[in-house]
Amino acid sequence: MESASRTGPVYYRTAAVGGVNVFYREAGPDSGPVVLLLHGFPSSSRMFRDLIPRLSDAYRVIAPDYPAFGHSAVPGRSAFGYTFDHLADVVDGLLEQLGIGTFAIYVMDFGAAVGFRLALRHPERLTAIIVQNAPLHIWEPHVQVVTNVLQRPQVSFHSAPSSCAPDEGGSACSVDLNAQRRRRKLMSRILHLDREAGDPSRSWCA
Repeated sequence: MESASRTGPVYYRTAAVGGVNVFYREAGPDSGPVVLLLHGFPSSSRMFRDLIPRLSDAYRVIAPDYPAFGHSAVPGRSAFGYTFDHLADVVDGLLEQLGIGTFAIYVMDFGAAVGFRLALRHPERLTAIIVQNAPLHIWEPHVQVVTNVLQRPQVSFHSAPSSCAPDEGGSACSVDLNAQRRRRKLMSRILHLDREAGDPSRSWCA
């Protein structure tokens, strides 16, 4: 366990996923809305070491290290395919082990290729997508599907309708204001912390 000066503790944990020991950091209430933090390259969940405790008062935060990153195991190439699809399999398996249903994702850099694959697999489970300095490779298969997922109302911070039901005139959308407020609160909190990163003494990302 690592200490947290701002809020509650952050826990270091390991789970066996597909035969690979995956390290992850976890904080916050078990019943809280889940935020999955996916790190970049070359980095690990340590880049979120200051962000995690500062979100943990209101969110259940999970930040894994991909295989061969950080404190996770480093399986040989003959035993493990180092592709984005396989890394997404591992993260997906970790979420399954932890019993995670709906979740928000924060992706940056390398983590976008992993997170967008999760978005393709489970669009109905996403509550938000936060993208920072992350690529969307136009030559990858199904890129239009990813774009459509990013535009889905339930994963948008600014377009709030959570459900649409057809009516005689076409469609009618109902707005879940509570969900909208939760998404905007999460985004504004992370953006606020990001602005603080200009001060090294207050930086949460390194």
